[in-house]
Amino acid sequence: IFEETAALTAIDVNSGRLVRDLPPDEHNLAINLEAAEEIGRQICLRNISGQILIDFLPQKRRSNREILRKAIKEAFVHDLRNTNLIGFTRLGLFELTRRRRNKSLGQQLFNTVDNLKSPLTVALEVLYNLKKEMIRNPGRLFVIETSHQISETLESGLAFEARKILADIMFSNIEVLVNPKYQYSEYAIKLRE
Repeated sequence: IFEETAALTAIDVNSGRLVRDLPPDEHNLAINLEAAEEIGRQICLRNISGQILIDFLPQKRRSNREILRKAIKEAFVHDLRNTNLIGFTRLGLFELTRRRRNKSLGQQLFNTVDNLKSPLTVALEVLYNLKKEMIRNPGRLFVIETSHQISETLESGLAFEARKILADIMFSNIEVLVNPKYQYSEYAIKLRE
């Protein structure tokens, strides 16, 4: 679980339903090693930077913590950013920092002030759901009713291009209407009569 905040990014490793026939400490180490590799990949893909805390499954043995620290170091070996592995805190959290250069994926997709989806994210979500409706109702005409802000987003830039491509692929016209009663990310997809 990745949770980005203004101050830091917290990552929580869960065992889920994975069950192995190993002693608890070995079981936790196996899961943590898999998680360390994936966490390194996800941090780079999501462009997460700043202070990062990872809550791995408990490791009682110091030797297992050292094995895990080496796995984390290996996970960042190809990272072009300056990543500083600080190590385990007294609470058992692994701390690292990564130089900030650009916005993270989460900051690009969400309005970071109140964690709302960006207008583009909502518009693309609308088009994704519209495509599903178009597949269920081939040849029909559709109307998207949405807020003023999302309507504007669907009428310009990347969302407009995506809307145009969807209309061409599905051989259909897509009308966008503003519904003043709709809040920021509210929308309805309707069949045109």
